[in-house]
Amino acid sequence: MNITEWRDANQESQASFAKRAELAQAYISQIENGIRRPSPAAALRIEQATNGEVSASSLLGLEKTRGMSEDASSFHSASEERASVSIHISKYLKESAAELDIDAAEFLSKGGQPALEAEVRRVFREKHKDAIQWSASYVDENGTLSEQFGMI
Repeated sequence: MNITEWRDANQESQASFAKRAELAQAYISQIENGIRRPSPAAALRIEQATNGEVSASSLLGLEKTRGMSEDASSFHSASEERASVSIHISKYLKESAAELDIDAAEFLSKGGQPALEAEVRRVFREKHKDAIQWSASYVDENGTLSEQFGMI
């Protein structure tokens, strides 16, 4: 069940629900319309405000399923006997991991999206360390392009 369904079933306005959850009405509207995902703290407030009928895990895209999946494709790392968590990651993060030869499923199963993001950053920096060092030394010697052209 999502927030809108819960509000409709309980005949509660968005403003009243936002007050109950101690969140801004605009924030609730953005979550309901798929513009934003709630923070973990906000998801817990919503779960508490709905007496658990709208779960924090569903709001955060963490739902119990078989395997581990992503919007466009699946990462399977769970055994048949146990349920795992479905982690929705951006297409960009998935593609970045693939381009850097990173086993996304391994990092997602170990530490979720933060672990995968950290590994993508680490491998990117390692692969491009010469270019990063050159760029840093260029800025040290010459300043940024904005500084060079008087745009700051």
